[in-house]
Formats: sequence, structure tokens, C-alpha cells
Amino acid sequence: MVIIDDKLTQSSRLSRYSCSTCRHQKKKCDRRQPQCSLCQRYDRVCVYKNTRNSLVLGTSPESLSGALSTTPTKVQRDQNGFPAVYFTDSALFWRSVGSLPDANLPISPDLLSLVEDVATVRKFTEAFFRYNYPWAPFICRRNFMERILNPLSGRRCENVLLIAAIKLITTEPDANASSTMYCSLKRSFLEVELSGSLTFRTLQALVLVAIYELGQAIYPSAYLTVGYCARYGIALGIDRTIDSLYSSKLDGSEEERRTWWTIILLDRYLNVGCPERALLIEEPRNTSVLPMDDKLWQMGYPPPNPPLVMSSPPTEAMGRFCLTVQAAYLLGKVLRYTGPQESGHRILEHEARILDNTIAALTKVTLQESVKRAHDSFLTKRWLGLIGTTPF
Repeated sequence: MVIIDDKLTQSSRLSRYSCSTCRHQKKKCDRRQPQCSLCQRYDRVCVYKNTRNSLVLGTSPESLSGALSTTPTKVQRDQNGFPAVYFTDSALFWRSVGSLPDANLPISPDLLSLVEDVATVRKFTEAFFRYNYPWAPFICRRNFMERILNPLSGRRCENVLLIAAIKLITTEPDANASSTMYCSLKRSFLEVELSGSLTFRTLQALVLVAIYELGQAIYPSAYLTVGYCARYGIALGIDRTIDSLYSSKLDGSEEERRTWWTIILLDRYLNVGCPERALLIEEPRNTSVLPMDDKLWQMGYPPPNPPLVMSSPPTEAMGRFCLTVQAAYLLGKVLRYTGPQESGHRILEHEARILDNTIAALTKVTLQESVKRAHDSFLTKRWLGLIGTTPF
């Protein structure tokens, strides 16, 4: 009778299903609770799920809470709810699921410590939009202030990542460019990736980190991060924004387009010293849509109709970032022509002459635009000084 009771007790301690880790690794699980033999041997968290993906745990709530707090990345792998069909069958995904999951991830203490002081956050944000933003205007200032810095919007992990990246790029680095802040931020990106999150704000934060790594000559991380940005952007589908002007979200479409052009710009810049290395992103088309004028975008104006495209002749009215994008496009052509030539695709003399003339024309327009911008800035400051106001 005792033997039968022992067998019944042992049977009642077995889970109906294998644990998540054994199932994921296709290992034979003995289904023992609170921890199967394999998880016990490798000292990892053992989580049981039923067919509806709700947790069936042999551990007590107290022991589970301790395990989750000590090994977050292990549990994140098991609880990654990202729909794989998004990558394996996109047509089926858009027919059935239709949108990516809104994963409001927990914010790690290391990441949160970078942006806790509200006054400091305001200070380096103002510095970013004053000094860094003009030459890389891919973050909409109005949306950033209203939706990310707004205390009523709540703290989301991707927003905190973006704020921390802005702090990184506006903080003067010490002797060691790979500072604690930089390493903490890189670690946070890995945690977000393992959690199954794929968001536009995370991509923008990645672009800022790539710019920081390029500026501080942190290689090969800079090269790899730009490649990561390209893959991330393609996964989100923002590479298609330069081929279509309008979308359901006008501001979002322009911001996504500018972010993708920034990634293309970084890709071309990375290869200036190594033209033999393949570009990460293919050459834009003549019909690719250019970013609109920076000032008009920040003021909330709609894009011009018809839109500016790559084949449009450069003018002063295009704006600084639009002219920079055209320069990046021409740089890509120069890299392709100066790199190893495929058989049958050698550059012809008249093509080289056309490219040289185009670069000269763009250089002339860019100089004229910079003089006009400096003159307008001087008049603006003088007018604001007369009325007793200081510019932002």
C-alpha cells in the first residue's frame, strides 16, 4: 500500500507537458516538478506551460519570483511571444495577425538609472536638438516632446532606450569611449532583442549608437551596428518608405523615411576608405522619395505634391538634409565605380564625366544653401534680440 501511494505521489508531481526549455531544444524531459533533471543539472529556470501558453509551475510563487529577478534573460527566451510567421510567411501574417505585438517590456535598473533625473533629461535633450539634430534630423522634435518626454504617456522601454541614446551622444566621453553608459546601453539592446520586441523607436536609438561609435572610432562595433540598423529597418519595412510618399500616418511616414535615409548615409560613409567592401543597402532608384524641407517638416506641413525624388535637380529650397541625402547617393555611385568592377560593367568615360559634373553642381548648390541659411539665422537672431526673446 505504501508503494502504491508513493507511485501516486510521484505521478502527481509530474507535469502533463515538457518544460519550455526542453521543448525548445527538442530534449527529452522527465517532467519532474518543481524542476526537471536537465534544468537541475544545468542550473536554469524550469518553466512549464500548458497548451494555451499559460504558466504551469511546480515552484512556489516566492521561488519563481526570485528566479525571475536573478535570471531575466533566460525567462525572456521562454516567454518570447514574437510571431515567427512575420518572417516565415509575411502574406499569412498580414492576413491573420495584422500587426506586431505591443510588448511593453520591463525596464532594467541600469537603463532606468541613465534617465531618472528629469532636469538632466531636459538639459541633454535640449542640447541634442540644438547641436546634434541639425545634421542628422531623423527624429521629429514635436513628436518626441509630446509622446516620449510627456510624463502622461508613461515609461516604455523603447522610449527610455531612445532617451538614453540621446544622452550618450550628447555627453562628452571620457578617455575610455566604451564607458559604463555605452556598455549598459548595448546590453539593453540585447535584452530587448531576446524579448522579441521590434519597434521603430528602438531602431532610432540604434542609429544614434551607431553615430556615437563612428564618432569615437569604436570598431568593429560601428560597422556591425550599422549593419544591424539596416537589417532592423528592413524587418520593420521602413526601407519601402522611400518608394511611396503617403501612408496612414503622415508624420510617421516622413520620420521613418528620414531614419532610413540616415542609415543609407552611414552605410556610404563607412565605406569611404574601403570601396572594395560591398555596400549593405542597394542603390536607391531615381524615383526614390527624398526627405522634405527640415523646417517645414518640424512645423507640421505636409510633404510637397508631387514629391521631391532623387532625379530632381538640387536647389537651395530642398533643405540641408535633402541635399545631404543626394550627396550620399552620389557617394554610393563613386564607391561603386572606384571599387572592383564586374566584367562587362566597367565605368565609361562619359559616365564618369556626368557623375563629376553632378557632384560639382550639388556642391555649388550646397554652398549657396549654407550661405542663405547662415544669413537667415543671423536675421532671425537679430529680430529676436530686438523684441527681447531668445531663440531655442
